[in-house]
Amino acid sequence: MKRFTIIILMSLYIIFSCSAGGVSESESGVNPETQIQNVSDNLPDYDTYPELVELMNSGAEYYLVDVRTAGEVATGYIPGALNISHENILEIEAEKDDIIVLYCRSGNRAGVALRELEAEGYNNVYNFGGFSKWEGETAYP
Repeated sequence: MKRFTIIILMSLYIIFSCSAGGVSESESGVNPETQIQNVSDNLPDYDTYPELVELMNSGAEYYLVDVRTAGEVATGYIPGALNISHENILEIEAEKDDIIVLYCRSGNRAGVALRELEAEGYNNVYNFGGFSKWEGETAYP
């Protein structure tokens, strides 16, 4: 009986997921992919490797902050990153409008630090996510 119930549920999931497509371009007159692309073109995220590298190569001033523990940083970090643990993130010596990109092991602690900075009035804070997303050279202390 359990097997039959699982098969029915999986079948319903497949049917609904295949038929749950969005409004097509011909129905709305707008290509949804273009619309999404246009919106994201205006928003710097720095949450993907190419975006972060673009920022690093742009000549813009920014803070790249590794919010992991010193022990974790000892296993490698992104070159040029500051190490300020997420518990001490408010010790950063940055202006409220400075670009601050945070990362940790998985992105969770960077998210905590981001929310704490935003609560203090910082408005250009981004979560790169986890160090595992970094594809470039790794520095060691």
